[in-house]
Amino acid sequence: MYVCDTFRSKIVLETDPNGIHSHGDGLIHIHPFNKLASGRDAVLGEFFAAFGGFIDDQSFMLDTGETVVEGFDCGGEPAVLKVARFDADDLSPEPEILTEDLANLRLLKNREAFTIAMVPESVDPPAPRAERLSFLDTVDPNLLQSDSPTLATTTTTAD
Repeated sequence: MYVCDTFRSKIVLETDPNGIHSHGDGLIHIHPFNKLASGRDAVLGEFFAAFGGFIDDQSFMLDTGETVVEGFDCGGEPAVLKVARFDADDLSPEPEILTEDLANLRLLKNREAFTIAMVPESVDPPAPRAERLSFLDTVDPNLLQSDSPTLATTTTTAD
């Protein structure tokens, strides 16, 4: 999270009912435990909901309970909420800037990087800090485990 000209502390609350969460490392980890966090339901709002927060098109609530709302003075201009989507492996291209339907912003693939920012309308969010992205190389998806039970499945056959 970036507010005006400062990156905020990373999300440290690690609760997660569905499989989109943080380990307090500044990353959003996606390994769905059920269908509520997979496919089209793998969205930014699910990440916020996992720690008791929220995001909409004008505000977000952090794991501390602090709510940051558009309109406050940010360098002499009113702040607006923007989300910048980057490729974590190449931050040099211009990011995709999103301002609408943020709770339903789909998390599309591994190694996406986001900056969720309150900045003036004329300012694009900066790229995520390099030290946050360095954690991507330490995450081994083969070692991830869930305490959630395995989903029951059924098999049907056609005649």
